Amino acid sequence: MAIMGWRHACVELLANRVGPVAGLLVDDVLAEIGVKEHDVTANHFMKIVRAVYEKLPATLDRRGICQELQVAVLQAYGFSNKH
Repeated sequence: MAIMGWRHACVELLANRVGPVAGLLVDDVLAEIGVKEHDVTANHFMKIVRAVYEKLPATLDRRGICQELQVAVLQAYGFSNKH
């Protein structure tokens, strides 16, 4: 089952951390993994999060950012009680 709305949530969160290159970062990761935006499953999403972690500069809180990405997508689907 494809996850809808994941890209918007990821780009929005990343844009707050890394600026306007967030969309390019996500697109680069998608190309690297070889999946189209609308075909992302939960398994693909976890690969995306791992790839984003690797691409973020070590000077950032990469682990925290990736956890926030996961929470943002879970919230979009109502799986988190954090508001």
